[in-house]
Order: sequence, then C-alpha cells, then structure tokens
Amino acid sequence: MNPKDLAVLSAMITPAVLIMASSSLILATSQRLSRIMDRARKMNDHVKHINNDESLTQIENNVYEILHYTLNRAVILQRTLSYLYISLTTFVATSTSIGFIDITHVGRVWIPILLSVIGVSLLLISSLLLIRESRIALTSVKKETELIRLMNQRYFQKKRKRRMLRGGLL
Repeated sequence: MNPKDLAVLSAMITPAVLIMASSSLILATSQRLSRIMDRARKMNDHVKHINNDESLTQIENNVYEILHYTLNRAVILQRTLSYLYISLTTFVATSTSIGFIDITHVGRVWIPILLSVIGVSLLLISSLLLIRESRIALTSVKKETELIRLMNQRYFQKKRKRRMLRGGLL
C-alpha cells in the first residue's frame, strides 16, 4: 500500500467520527422523544381521572400547560432527528465521495468538502435545537413540580377536613 492510498483511506475514515457522533445523538434524541411520548400518555390518563370540581381549575390548567410543553418538545425533537439523519447521510456521502474521487480521478474535491460543511452545519443546528428543547423541559419540570405541590395540598386539605369531621362527630 503506497502512502497516497493510506492518505485516501485516512481521509475516508475521518468522517466516521462524525458518523458516530451523529449516531449517538440520534440514539439519545430518540430516547428523549420516547420518554416524552410516555409522559404525554401518563398526563393524558391523569386528565381523565380529574374530578369535575371547581377547585381543580388550577390543576387542570397546569396539566394542559405541561401537555403543551410536551407537544412543543416532541415537535422540536422530531425536527432535530430529521436534521441528524440528514447529517448522518451527508457524512456517509462524504466518506464515499472521497473514495470515489480517488478511484475515478475526477478531481472534484469540493464535493466532500461541501458535504462535510453541510453535515457539520446540521449537527450544529441539531445541537442548538436540543439546547432549546432542554430549556422547555426545565420549564415543564417546574410546572410538574407545581402541579404535584397543588395536588398534595388539595389531598392534605381533604384529609384534614375528614379528620375534623370525624373529631366533631365523636
């Protein structure tokens, strides 16, 4: 194997690092999307079990607000996955084009460079979208914490009322 062949092989392997990065982000983002969908289903079940009580409007509002955040997160993650899949494709195309250009001696070295720039740009956009999604997730967690507080407060108020009624009846 001459040094030129080794250089071409090295150049073809270089996008593999970016392919692995894209694949890792795809896996993590898919898991996040799956967890969001599970959470949305649980929240939907929770909404079905809420009693029709006037004092529940604040709880209902929080539940619907959390569901809204969940939908926004799912949309962002779906868009991110699309960008990540396209970036993965461009990195594979980059590696393939490097080998193709060397074999055919076409001399269009701008093709793998352009593909790499597109792939890296899509990775950057995906990362920014994931940051945005994590900010929404934080807001959603705060709302869920508030919801739990309200529900516990309501539960303990009912429990206190029952205790007082029992104490008054005895």
